[in-house]
Amino acid sequence: MDKWFVAVWCITNAKNGISSHELARAIDVSQKSAWHMLHRIRAAMKAKTFRVIEGTIESDETFIGGKASNMHANVRCKKINGRGTVGKTVVHGVLERPSDEHETSRVDVAVVPNQKAKTLQPRIRETVAQGARVFTDSLASYEGLNNEYAHATVEHAKGEYVKDGDVHTNCMENFWARTCRSQQSTLARIVTSNCFDSTSDGEQTVAVLN
Repeated sequence: MDKWFVAVWCITNAKNGISSHELARAIDVSQKSAWHMLHRIRAAMKAKTFRVIEGTIESDETFIGGKASNMHANVRCKKINGRGTVGKTVVHGVLERPSDEHETSRVDVAVVPNQKAKTLQPRIRETVAQGARVFTDSLASYEGLNNEYAHATVEHAKGEYVKDGDVHTNCMENFWARTCRSQQSTLARIVTSNCFDSTSDGEQTVAVLN
């Protein structure tokens, strides 16, 4: 049991993810045992709940995929023939900031086919309680949310990252940055385990990947 607690500590404190080989060395078990423990612990960390996201919300999307500089020339020509987002996976996230009712924030993350309004807005309506404060960037796909939410935006293209004191998507951007760093280090591809735990402004963030 003592090895399990140490394993939990190692996993939750590894900002860039941890491999079964690394965990095996840390707690002195075989790689197969460490692999089994990793999967059991990651499964236990899933934050499945029926509570909708509410309060103050940040919504944003990112692109996950391999770096062109790391690809063989033949692969790069096949996969990348447009701007930097071509050939990458679109991932949308909704973050609930900590509040008086909920000390920890939550992130609901899902792979989506595109950034269009018909894709992003139904996901927000399904995930976020009506009347919540929703902060996004100025992407046109978010236009129309003010009919059901207190929607405010920041215009990153104009160098605006914070407005009126608390209107920003910095917490969600921080989550994306940590997720992308994990792809460049221990973990090779985006999987559910990448999004279990993060940190937002010093608070614990529990994430659910759909």
